[in-house]
Amino acid sequence: MRRLNVRFVAALAICALLPVTTANAKVSVSRPFNIRGHAQQVININTGEGTVEAEGLATHLGRITLLGSGTRSLFSGTIVAANGDKIFYDFDNDVMTFTGGSGRFKNASGECSIVGNILTYDVIGTLLTITVDFTGSGTITY
Repeated sequence: MRRLNVRFVAALAICALLPVTTANAKVSVSRPFNIRGHAQQVININTGEGTVEAEGLATHLGRITLLGSGTRSLFSGTIVAANGDKIFYDFDNDVMTFTGGSGRFKNASGECSIVGNILTYDVIGTLLTITVDFTGSGTITY
């Protein structure tokens, strides 16, 4: 009889905790994503390596800061939201692909097509500096 009580209590405890753990499970949802801002990219002409820094606005993030580094053809970096949450990205051929993040964007995925308007470009020694205004639209899932 005592074993039956122990099993019953254990089963009851599992059933009582189940709603709490499933309530914390989050379902990812795909949402429209738009971004706009102003960026400066500095590229070493000899190596193709460079950095990018930008600021602007993005849906679901508010005011953003964007940082990245890589080569002429592939940049990887981080978009930091107004509240500090982050989205990680790869940028290749005018497409930004989301590869995770932090906070509510922990498992972010999706992509965004970017269109840039070059404002200035300067070459000093082996460094090419480009300033650009950009806009983009796509989908983010988080």
